[in-house]
Amino acid sequence: MNYNIKKTLRFIPLGFSFILCTVGSDIYAQTYVAKCARVVHGNGIPVLSSENKVANLAYGTSYGDCCKNDVAAVVAPEPVKMKLDTDADGVYDDTDKCANTPSGVSTDAMGCPLDGDADGIADYLDACPAIAGVELHKGCKDTDMDGIADPNDRCPEVAGTAELKGCKDTDLDGLVDIDDKCPAVAGILENKGCPKIEEKTMKILNTALTGLKFETGKATIVKSSYKVLDKVVEVMKTHNEYKLDIAGHTDNSGDAAKNLALSKDRAEAAKNYLISKGIAESNLTANGFGSEMPIGDNKTAAGKAKNRRVEFKIGF
Repeated sequence: MNYNIKKTLRFIPLGFSFILCTVGSDIYAQTYVAKCARVVHGNGIPVLSSENKVANLAYGTSYGDCCKNDVAAVVAPEPVKMKLDTDADGVYDDTDKCANTPSGVSTDAMGCPLDGDADGIADYLDACPAIAGVELHKGCKDTDMDGIADPNDRCPEVAGTAELKGCKDTDLDGLVDIDDKCPAVAGILENKGCPKIEEKTMKILNTALTGLKFETGKATIVKSSYKVLDKVVEVMKTHNEYKLDIAGHTDNSGDAAKNLALSKDRAEAAKNYLISKGIAESNLTANGFGSEMPIGDNKTAAGKAKNRRVEFKIGF
């Protein structure tokens, strides 16, 4: 007995399929989940086998899987997987090595925050993004290893204390070395950390004020004044921290412009003498003020004599 499969219809609900096979003039239905059941035909009696095994072979010949060559098993399509970018940095999560980067932070091709100085601290967390530092100091360096990060250290190359903002006070006079003109000797604030000027030094300067003489109307120092200037030289050599300001003055006799020029020339003459004796030029300044700053009465001879002077003032 020969049966021919004439046509195949497919119905696909969720989870399983229906296949209708028309055999001869009779319609037999088979329901399956995984694959077609076998149908054994014998004496016009269909036999369904859900285990896909030939059954009742005594009744006839197996025709194999129902509609095997006509109907392919219907498989539901895989759901479309949407690629995610959780931190919205432009790098999908499946390739993002840092998938929780904060919003707005610039990242590299792997999705990790930029680290310009390659110190292991992301730029957005790095207080010093252009200089490799350490995590302890938020990405900054501590060059002198005093526990204070360089940006907060007034003296980043010299170990100091937090109280002194990273600096040290060698002479313990209350003025840190960086501001102290005499860092190895305790001094006073008024003298920028240098000791108070001694009385004998003040006497020498006062003597120079009245003892330095010039030829009349000229900037030539009278030789008898050399001893006075030599005392000033001794002071400057003993205290190389001193800065000496030399100021020339005149009385109001004659032309004001000429007096101004003369006062400047006399101050320069005193400065050049000190330099010739070994005093560093960098420790000396000279200027002239003509008759602008009198200390005596220009109406009297004695007053005029006081106004014709060269003053020496120590600075630091």
